[in-house]
Amino acid sequence: MPKLDNARHEAFAQARVAGASRRDAFRQAGYDDLGRGIGRVDTRPEVVARLAELEQAARWGGSGDLGPVIDELMGLAQKAGALGTAAGMSAARGLLAEAAKLKMQLDVQPDAYCRPSPVPELTKEEWLKAFAPNH
Repeated sequence: MPKLDNARHEAFAQARVAGASRRDAFRQAGYDDLGRGIGRVDTRPEVVARLAELEQAARWGGSGDLGPVIDELMGLAQKAGALGTAAGMSAARGLLAEAAKLKMQLDVQPDAYCRPSPVPELTKEEWLKAFAPNH
């Protein structure tokens, strides 16, 4: 969500997220009538939504865009798994676990980052060569 069109509403939301009380945030935003106005501003749907967005961004260190991070973790997990070693598989498992944790924090549709990657069809010989125990 971009900044609010009303500069005072944006200033109010920014002050609230920075830790100001409702009354102090209202004053910092440039309002004078403290009695009736605080409740009007504090409950406006766009202000409530902006507050939630700013609070979420603050929890994530200022960046709410986890998509690229998740994509990078998934790519690294695929590379680690392709090594075919125990260390590579262990690394892939850890990377996938971290990606899954981040996915749970997203406020998106469940399948937005959960598309299965295409699985190549292997012949019996290719499968045995890749996965059969070494004797």
